[in-house]
Amino acid sequence: MAELGDKTQFATALLASQFQSIWLVTLGSTLGMLLANIPVLIFGEALIKKAPLKLFRALAAITAIAVGIAGFIL
Repeated sequence: MAELGDKTQFATALLASQFQSIWLVTLGSTLGMLLANIPVLIFGEALIKKAPLKLFRALAAITAIAVGIAGFIL
């Protein structure tokens, strides 16, 4: 269980345990994740051309710090 990195992997494991074909569940999960990432790649590239990289790095750092503080508080 420690190796399951996110909810998608956990959901795939649960679905694979319920259905006959583990391969079809894995294929469906993989294709679903790939399709979900296509818009991010397309729009992300357009966005990165308009906004400076330092801005994204600062936002990522602020978000990581906020999540860390929230983890201690909650």
